[in-house]
Amino acid sequence: MEEKLTERNRELCKYLETENFEAEEGMIDFYLRCRNADMNFADADRYAICNTLFQYDIGMDNARKINNWMYEHDEEIYELSYQNRELFEEAVMELGLDLDFSNWRTTDFEVYEYFNGKENIA
Repeated sequence: MEEKLTERNRELCKYLETENFEAEEGMIDFYLRCRNADMNFADADRYAICNTLFQYDIGMDNARKINNWMYEHDEEIYELSYQNRELFEEAVMELGLDLDFSNWRTTDFEVYEYFNGKENIA
């Protein structure tokens, strides 16, 4: 298992364009899933930010749609926080997405959380 994790960690480093970075299995799973879906790592980070704010996996397609909507409205997900809930609500409403805001994060965060369904996997 450890050798498999080491190989997967090397794959993650290649995807993130970094040489030496050790990650937990949940993070590796998340980013390699994004890589396999042809999502660049910056957009994968934005997806992780959305998941962290919503407190569950909102889905890759929903994250892409929200990211595009933010870009079209001169907003950058990297610069947003839990305090921008109304902006996310506007995006979700305009896009016609079915997302649940009931667990919306109410505090700042320093690291992303990775979710599988509604369970934290990191």
